[in-house]
Amino acid sequence: MSKLFIPYIMGNSKMIEHMKVLSQCGADIIEVGVPFSDPVADGPTIMEAGGKAIEEGITIEYIFDQLELHQLEIKSQYVLMTYYNIICNYGE
Repeated sequence: MSKLFIPYIMGNSKMIEHMKVLSQCGADIIEVGVPFSDPVADGPTIMEAGGKAIEEGITIEYIFDQLELHQLEIKSQYVLMTYYNIICNYGE
């Protein structure tokens, strides 16, 4: 069994910059948090980061757009971490 480096970052205005650094540092997979207005299952750090991202105007559309725009610059794989409410609202 091998260990993987799977860091978590909040989707915000510096998301792509952070993803590039993590990718260059060998991240196997990067978890990107989608900011949510009522993150009841998350701790205070993620709640605060999500709140700041929402204040910046970050949306799921922004995250998708940025990931598509910079897809060739990020070598690591990535996954979105979100609440089902966002998926229901956006559409499966």
